[in-house]
This record gives sequence, C-alpha cells and structure tokens, in this order.
Amino acid sequence: MKRALAALFLAGCAHGDLRQVSLLVSPDVMTDDLAHFADAQVLRSGLVLELHRGGYCLDRAGDFEAMLQLRTETAGGDLRVFLTLDTARGARVDEVEHTWRTTRLPSTPAQAAGLLRPLLRELAQSQAARDMASDLAGCDTRMAGAETR
Repeated sequence: MKRALAALFLAGCAHGDLRQVSLLVSPDVMTDDLAHFADAQVLRSGLVLELHRGGYCLDRAGDFEAMLQLRTETAGGDLRVFLTLDTARGARVDEVEHTWRTTRLPSTPAQAAGLLRPLLRELAQSQAARDMASDLAGCDTRMAGAETR
C-alpha cells in the first residue's frame, strides 16, 4: 500500500512542478509597519497550512532547495501581500503580489490560507518557478507535507 501511494505521489508530480521542490518558509512575515508585525505572523501559519494541503514538499531537515517569504504593506489603506520565491542561495526566482481593499489581516490560519491560495497558485504556475523546479533534484518523498520549523 505504501509503495502504491508513493508511486502515485511521484507520478502526480510533473517535472518542473514547484510541489517537488524542498521548500523552507521564512520564519517571519515582514511588514512595512511594525505595529502590524505580530498580527501578520498568522499569514505564515496560513501559508504552511496551504502548502501542506496542496501537497508541497516542506523542508524539515535543513536541506531546502528554495525559500518562500511573505511581506505585507498597509500604506494607503490597502493590504498588499507579496509572496517571494528565492533559491537556497538567496537568488530571487519570482515574486507575486495581490492587493485587497482593506488593512485587516486574517485572524486565523484558515483565513490566511484562503487569502494566500491565489498567490501560491500564481507563483507555482510562473515560468520562472517551473524553470527552477525543473533544474532541481526534487523532493524526498519522506519530507512531503512535513511541517516546517
């Protein structure tokens, strides 16, 4: 049974798929206003939740291939969220952003996951992310869905 599940997992992950890249989620969400720093951290929890739900490979051993970072801006009365993908060496791969007509941050990880879902989808489908993923060795299936620390 375990072999069959592993085979299905590997077959479902196409070459150039960001889900096959060992990802580390940055420990903090950066903000333009320190007053929002503590509240913005729920976005990290939401991102980890969404990555887990989506079958992404989350690093737990310290040998990640790429890092995801979140940043928020609330200037001008809007909430802007940036999701950045960098290589393990720190080179920028791609960044996507979305603006909402509010400065309220989500209050739960589930709300944050819903907010971040379109950004993650857009980033995963970007040509730059797919090119990076096709150049990397890929995820150890023992790490797939593991919680980041």
